[in-house]
Amino acid sequence: MKKRFLVLGLSAVMLFSALTVSAAEFVFPTKDGGSVNITEELKNVYTAGNTVSINANVRGSLHAAGSMVILRGNVSGTMYAGAGNVIIEGSVGEDLFIGGGSVVLAESSYVGGDLVVGAGQIAIDGPVTGNIIGGAGEMTINSRVSGNVKVEAGNLILGDKAEIIGDLEYTAEKEINLDRSKISGQVIFNQKESLKAGVINPKLLIGLLTLGILLKLLGLIAIGLIFAYLLKKFTQEIVERSLEKFWPNLGIGFAGLILIPVAMIILAISVIGLWLAGILMAFYGLFMALALAIASIILGVWLMKLLTKKKNYVFDWKAVVVGVIGMKILIWIPFIGWLAKLILFLMALGSVIQWFYKKIVKA
Repeated sequence: MKKRFLVLGLSAVMLFSALTVSAAEFVFPTKDGGSVNITEELKNVYTAGNTVSINANVRGSLHAAGSMVILRGNVSGTMYAGAGNVIIEGSVGEDLFIGGGSVVLAESSYVGGDLVVGAGQIAIDGPVTGNIIGGAGEMTINSRVSGNVKVEAGNLILGDKAEIIGDLEYTAEKEINLDRSKISGQVIFNQKESLKAGVINPKLLIGLLTLGILLKLLGLIAIGLIFAYLLKKFTQEIVERSLEKFWPNLGIGFAGLILIPVAMIILAISVIGLWLAGILMAFYGLFMALALAIASIILGVWLMKLLTKKKNYVFDWKAVVVGVIGMKILIWIPFIGWLAKLILFLMALGSVIQWFYKKIVKA
C-alpha cells in the first residue's frame, strides 16, 4: 500500500512539473550572437542569453538571465532577473527580484509589488507600489515608494523626486545625511558593525534563493540544449540505447565506474603503462562528464513518453526541460531520489562507454 502511494505521489509531482513547463514559453538565444530578442506577447517566459531584450508584453511571470537584461514591455506577474546589467523600462505587475552589477529602473518603469534587489549600483527612477528590500554599493531613489524601504548600502541618495510614504531603515558604516522631508515615516539607522549575525530578511532570502535556483536551472537547461541540438545525433543515440537496453547499460556503467580507475592504478604502477593510464584517465573524465549531462535528458525523454503516450521517444527541448526539473525534484526524495539519479547516471555511462567502444575500438 505504501509503495502504491509513493508511486502515485511521484507520478503526480512529475506530472505537475511537466504541465507547468508545458504552460511556459522557453525562449532560446540565436546561434550567431547568443542573444534573445522577444518581440511578440508570450506567457510565463524563461529565457537566457548574452543580451536579453524583452520588447513585448509577458502574461504571467518572467525569468531572465544574461550579461544584460532589458525590459521594455510589461510583465503582468512577477519578474526574476539576473545579469551584469539590468534595465527596466516597462512595468512589472507584481514583485520584482533582481540581482546584478548595475540596475536601472527608468522613469517609465513601474513595480506593482515589492522590489527585492541586490547590485553594485542601483538607480530607481520609477514608482514602486510595495516595499523596497535590498543591498547595494550605491542606491539612488528618485521616485515614489508607497511602502517601506529597508536597505544596506554604502551610500544612499534621495533625488529631487524621491517620496517614501513608509519607513526608511538603512544599514551603513556611518549615518547618511538625508532629506527627512522626503520620508513620511520613521528613519531608522543601523550601524553596520552592530548587525546581529544570521538576521536576514525572509523575503530577501527567498528572492535570492529563488534567483540562484533559477540561474542554476537555466544553466543546466542550456547545457542540455547544447547536447540536444548541437550534438543531437550522438545524444539521441545514447538516450535511445540507454532506454532500450536498460540492464546491459546499467551493468556496463557500474563496471566502468569501478573497473576503469582500477585499470588506471595498475597501469600507473608500471613505467611503460604510465602514459596509457594518463590517456585512460582523460577518457574516464570525459565519460563521466557526458554521462552527468545526458542523465537528465534520459529522464526527460522517458517522462515525456509516459505523459504523451507516444510509441516513439520524444526528443526535443521539452524533454530537456522536464528532465532537468525532474532531476531537481528527485533531490527532495530521501534515499529513492539519489538511487534513481545513480541509476540514470550509470545507464548513461554504460551507453557512452559502448558508443566510444563501437566508434573507436571497433572502427
